Amino acid sequence: MGSIGSQSDECTQNGRIKLESIRIGLELAAIVSMFGVATYAPFIRVLTQTQIACFILGILAIVLCVRYFLPRLHTVRGRRRLLNIILFSLSIIAIGAIYYRVVDVQFINKAPVIEGIVASQAEVRRGEKMTLEGRAWDPDGDSHRLDFRWDPDDGTIEGEGQAVTYKAPAHPTQRFIVIKLIVEDPKGKSTEKPFVVEVY
Repeated sequence: MGSIGSQSDECTQNGRIKLESIRIGLELAAIVSMFGVATYAPFIRVLTQTQIACFILGILAIVLCVRYFLPRLHTVRGRRRLLNIILFSLSIIAIGAIYYRVVDVQFINKAPVIEGIVASQAEVRRGEKMTLEGRAWDPDGDSHRLDFRWDPDDGTIEGEGQAVTYKAPAHPTQRFIVIKLIVEDPKGKSTEKPFVVEVY
């Protein structure tokens, strides 16, 4: 009897060790996958906050079921709870996928709208400076995250962003110089607008 009891205890102990090893392995896999997606996946920039929240909740639910319910698989109650958590996790991830397919596919990212370019003056002497300010907004609500770039045919731009300083060339090759403003949103959609300045 003693040997049978010891063998049973040994089998139980081995089963617990295997479950613990599986639990640790699954937790590490979940953590590594989250780190990999957050670090290397380029599509993370175009995900909406709702999609990111669904993804994180799904992963956390999987980690929860692995950590707390996997060791309780030997009971009926534990198996039911584990099944419920898995179904909940899949539902959360499915919500993010459906949101992407139904909402984001129909939602086409629109290019920023440049309302205008405000200049300190309409003309500038050779070698002198003038200030430029671009005014733009994003139809998708990303106006505070727009990227402003300035590209003059001649002369130089000092500074960067929405407001800059333009320095006219000392020896211009033409009288009228085109300065192009390029505005890009976080998802890569851009629009541009030219501004003509007279150099004399």
